[in-house]
Amino acid sequence: MEQDSALEVYMASEEYTFKAFSEHAFYREVNQALLDRADLKRGWTVVDVACGSGAVTALILEKIRGARDAMVIGVDMSAVALRDARQKVAGAYDAVVEFVQARAEELSNTVRRAADAVIFCNGIHYIEDKVGLVKEVYRTLRPGGIFAFNTGFFEGAMPPETLKYYRRWMLKALRKLKTEYNLRP
Repeated sequence: MEQDSALEVYMASEEYTFKAFSEHAFYREVNQALLDRADLKRGWTVVDVACGSGAVTALILEKIRGARDAMVIGVDMSAVALRDARQKVAGAYDAVVEFVQARAEELSNTVRRAADAVIFCNGIHYIEDKVGLVKEVYRTLRPGGIFAFNTGFFEGAMPPETLKYYRRWMLKALRKLKTEYNLRP
């Protein structure tokens, strides 16, 4: 495996999370629309790639729960995000929910069960080798399975009320890259 970049190390760290952003109404609406298009069914096994703090995991649960075999597997690099995700869906009683700390690029080695769907909300833009990722997703899906993804990086995607969050996050990330990894933009 290649050496992790400074950004990847930071993203996997204890302090990395998009929790504040994921609680924004716009985030929920955009991801709900993607899940509606994916047409998830009760009882499915669904992998939530880059699950973050569990906002999308909770939306997936709303779609698939209530059947004996329903399962969501949340995958994320951040231990803090996974902790938040576990707390967010702690009350789920009619579906199995598992969380795994891993990179999206290692999906087929991480998820040992064929999935009916793989969902990747608002994170695919972080993946350098998108062809490799699609191959990983293919190996994870059962035949005929669904891969649905979106990205928030398109014109008009960032509501003005979220710009303050992005500025703070970028400044913090740049400071950390400079002080801890001696990297400059």
